[in-house]
Amino acid sequence: MLMYNAAMTRFLYRAAGLLLVSACFAQAADYGRRGPYAVQQTAIDITRADQTRFSALVFYAPDAGPGRPVVCFGHGFLSPPSLYTVTLRHLASWGYLVVAPQSALELFPDHDAYARDLVSAIEEVRRASASPWHLLYGLASPDSEAVVGHSMGGGAAILSTRYGRPDAVVTLAAAETRPSAIRAAADIATSTGFDGTAMLFITGRRDTITPSPRHTQPMFEAMNIARAWADIRGGSHCGFVGFPLPDAVCDDALIPLAWQLNRTHRLLTAFLEFRFQASAEAWDDMWGAGAVMDPLLTWRYARGVEVEPPSTVIEARVGETVEYSFTLRTTGTVGDTYRIELESNAEILTRLPASVTPGGPVGFRIRAVKSSVVRDYILIRFIPDGAAADGEPALSTGGTWHRTELVLIGDR
Repeated sequence: MLMYNAAMTRFLYRAAGLLLVSACFAQAADYGRRGPYAVQQTAIDITRADQTRFSALVFYAPDAGPGRPVVCFGHGFLSPPSLYTVTLRHLASWGYLVVAPQSALELFPDHDAYARDLVSAIEEVRRASASPWHLLYGLASPDSEAVVGHSMGGGAAILSTRYGRPDAVVTLAAAETRPSAIRAAADIATSTGFDGTAMLFITGRRDTITPSPRHTQPMFEAMNIARAWADIRGGSHCGFVGFPLPDAVCDDALIPLAWQLNRTHRLLTAFLEFRFQASAEAWDDMWGAGAVMDPLLTWRYARGVEVEPPSTVIEARVGETVEYSFTLRTTGTVGDTYRIELESNAEILTRLPASVTPGGPVGFRIRAVKSSVVRDYILIRFIPDGAAADGEPALSTGGTWHRTELVLIGDR
């Protein structure tokens, strides 16, 4: 009976700890739900350099205010943007100015030309925003942009980094393209366009149209920049489309379509909110406890930053003050500045450097007090603060977090 009580005590301590971790990282915003703004829709015509034309759908929220980040969405093969309306409207409801080209819908599309269309669409939206007579006047940011794409559009989103300078790229079940998106992914860190910025890949575990081992995985592994990959358990390739499609053209999912869309919208919006707003809540959905505790998601990270040791257990008496050290090291190719957020009453004794240079370890020292007979959890988040050593925007890493447990001496 005594052995049972001891085991039960350890179980309760662990359960209480998990609840505390969850509470510490609790979110105020649910990015899987519709955002706070009413959405309107229009269409624009875009002229290419060779004077051919194509049209694009635009979704925007006038009440979101001026200077909103532009998000360009690339559709899948033979899948017009109207199939993704629920996702496009979702992003616009969170204040993004969303443009979706209606080109490359032929049977044998030119993937490289489509990638250029994605960049052209962003440029045209910005021109419209600069024109006082245009419906979009003043709505677009002149320097904040993201490219998102599904399937063929995901591969084209990666190809577009050769021609534009997006601040963020997200792919949904990305497809290999011609020219190769896998090769373009490997070139990103050395390109003159998209450099040093984190990427997000989202896939469905049961995708049989662009299965991850042949498409997303080689793209993810080819890169040497910070990146994250969220795989939705039970999700399918067509689960990224806004409504069910015929079985003859789609694969089967093991989860309802609404579940896959909810996770997709939450991750996509959180990633953009982190990129453009440096939101700590959004950071948690991407990089923190809120991400890893979701039972529908399996994650792979190349965070760009590591903490050693990632966690610490220290024995102390109630009321005792303890100090300990750990290090922060960047693993990417671009230096970054960080802010530290403490989810407890601990104190950081080390001043943050102006920039954490690539590969260079930075030591930190923490002081904390053992406050109770149960385990005290000290949670420390390292979040990119958006400026490289030269002052240019970087946000090159996803950041990380460190957990310390202060355990009562004699607690077994």
